[in-house]
Amino acid sequence: MNRCSRDRQIYTASPSADQNWTGNAKGTYVSYPPAARWTIGVPVWAVRARIVFNLAAMQVINGAVWGHAAFKLGTVQGQGITFDTGPFTTGDRSQRMNVISADTIAVPAAMRGTPALLQSMVALDNAAAGYLQADAATTAIADVEFEEGVF
Repeated sequence: MNRCSRDRQIYTASPSADQNWTGNAKGTYVSYPPAARWTIGVPVWAVRARIVFNLAAMQVINGAVWGHAAFKLGTVQGQGITFDTGPFTTGDRSQRMNVISADTIAVPAAMRGTPALLQSMVALDNAAAGYLQADAATTAIADVEFEEGVF
C-alpha cells in the first residue's frame, strides 16, 4: 500500500498585552491580532494544507461588531467566515467570542520547501460601534496539516 506523507503541527499564542482593532472603512482584511502569526516550514512534498484557525476568547468592547475572519498562509488566503455580535446594550457592553475559520488550500509550487507566514486575517467594518481586543485571555490556535500528493 502506498501512503502519502503527512505532517501536522499545532501552533498557539496569546498576546502579552492588549491588542485592539477598531476596523477600517468597508472592512478590509488586515493581519490581526499581531500575536496570531507564525513563520512555519512548508514541506517540499506538500501539495495541500488543511488548516483550522481559532481565535478563542477574543473580546468585543463598546457594542456590536460585524466583520469577517480567515487565515493566510504565504500568499494564499483561506475561506473567510462572517461574525456579527448583534446589538447589546446592557452591562459593560462587552463580550467574548470565538472565531473559527477552516479550509483546505492548494500549496503553490513556489511555497514548497520554504518558510511561509501563517497569520490570522480579520476584516472589521468601523461603521459598527464596537471594537475587538485580543488580550492575555485570548488564545490563537492554528492546526496545520500538510499532505503529499501528485504534483
